[in-house]
Amino acid sequence: MISYEEIKRLIRFREKDNNEIRFSDYEIKMALNECIRYLNNSFALQNSDFLEKAKHFNEAEMNAEVIKANLDLPEEEQLPLYNFSDEGIELPEDYITIVSVMRMADGYMMFPVESIKKPLESQYKIVGGRLYSGTPAFTLLYKAAIAEVKESTDGIELPFVFKDVLVKLTCMILNNAETDIMMKAVDDAVRAIVPRRRYTNARIKMPFMV
Repeated sequence: MISYEEIKRLIRFREKDNNEIRFSDYEIKMALNECIRYLNNSFALQNSDFLEKAKHFNEAEMNAEVIKANLDLPEEEQLPLYNFSDEGIELPEDYITIVSVMRMADGYMMFPVESIKKPLESQYKIVGGRLYSGTPAFTLLYKAAIAEVKESTDGIELPFVFKDVLVKLTCMILNNAETDIMMKAVDDAVRAIVPRRRYTNARIKMPFMV
């Protein structure tokens, strides 16, 4: 985790703006968030498992929580039960792109189905920001986005080796670098740091769950 305040301080040092004359805090934050969006776009295109996350979805467990919550609510305010095959489940907020969907019971890698079809037990589909699954318990492996900075106390979920990259690219944005130059700089930086591990037809070993 890299703190926003540290990045801001390094940017002002690099730009010789310690007296906060050239750039406001708002300008630095907006430029840093633009940099993060460039990084997210680049990560999405990299054939690497860097910044992948795995998330469990279990219909029975989630419905048990809903039933428990509904006990304290009047009938008109009660929450609906989950139905993965018919209603689907909303994708995580930091979702960029899918890597795989695996059946929780046996680790079977499920297959995508056309959006107009209801998924069978071994199938899934993604439509309108929701994932529909033919099995009631599965693990979603996906590429996750880096969250943008909202508050001065926020941190950036990247290893410390990205610190200088964030500073350099944000300074380029503050100094009005052209989009194509920025994209090349970002891609070069990501390729230099991110380990590129190409997938084969072998099943992927699951990372620790989040």
